[in-house]
Amino acid sequence: MKQQKIAATAVAALVLGGLVACSGSGDSDGASGGQQDSVTVLVHDSFNVPQDLIDQFEEETGYSLTTTAPGDSGVVINQLILAKDNPTADAVYGVESFSVQKAVDAGVFAPYTSDALPASGADYTLDGAVTPVDTGDVCVNVDRAWFEDNGVAEPESFEDLAEPEYSKLLVVEDPAASSPGLAFLVGTVEALGEDSYLDYWQRLLDGGTKVASGWSDAYYSDFSG
Repeated sequence: MKQQKIAATAVAALVLGGLVACSGSGDSDGASGGQQDSVTVLVHDSFNVPQDLIDQFEEETGYSLTTTAPGDSGVVINQLILAKDNPTADAVYGVESFSVQKAVDAGVFAPYTSDALPASGADYTLDGAVTPVDTGDVCVNVDRAWFEDNGVAEPESFEDLAEPEYSKLLVVEDPAASSPGLAFLVGTVEALGEDSYLDYWQRLLDGGTKVASGWSDAYYSDFSG
């Protein structure tokens, strides 16, 4: 029986994309070497694009499109860094602002600024390394039926989650391996401050909060809703 009644937490993340810097002679052969007639895009494992949009891209550009999804944004970042000297993709889509700096510092991305970039996005390109695409929320999932059936009020804040009656019901994701987990960690730092967030985490763990390896495990294995 699933024990956890709450999963994840809330903080906004900026979704980014970039061109992977290719190793080799410096000509326009692409990541795989030789004359290129296809484009490979590294994406997160929740990426979904309509087939008619892919067809339109291939018709307008003459390139065939392949996507590869090794995991969530954190896994994508790690793969980009590991393969930076021999990249297996031409571009990346869907990395988020909390972890992308590691890839920028590693020199993974080729400089690029889109002609269509609005002025509001200019501050988020990391000096032309990436292109801002969208924002997303990582939210607390609450099994409302369980709380209603058991006469327990739903948590409404970070502080609520650390109380004994809620911390034992909470599952979060490992911030070292999961972008939602990293977003939760960043949210606690933002809300509680750098001087207090570690004590907060200790309260969560001492109270029985479970740390899952990723979002899928937390949602499909632990979340009762």
